[in-house]
Amino acid sequence: MKGKKSEPLFPHNASDDQWLEFVGSRDWIVFSQDRKFHKAGYENEMFAIKQFKVGCFYLWGADAQTHEKAQVFLKAYDKILHAIQTTPRPFIYDVTKSGRLVKVPIK
Repeated sequence: MKGKKSEPLFPHNASDDQWLEFVGSRDWIVFSQDRKFHKAGYENEMFAIKQFKVGCFYLWGADAQTHEKAQVFLKAYDKILHAIQTTPRPFIYDVTKSGRLVKVPIK
């Protein structure tokens, strides 16, 4: 069986607000280990999350081994699905190492 490499939808240097608009227009969910969207200096990105009604999960384990990240994701999976189905967008949740979801305020 031969695999096929997919082409990226955006260049690596695309601005966050550009791809967040694309994600929001398709009702997709963002999973990231980059917790920058709610920090000072990222007001454009936070505005894009609000404007385009994006749902976002910050995943634990940016520096962890892959199997540890997978364990945490699987532990949180049912809670993530529930949040997606019941939380109006926009939203951001932090997924902790224990698999708990903590809602991040959007300002």
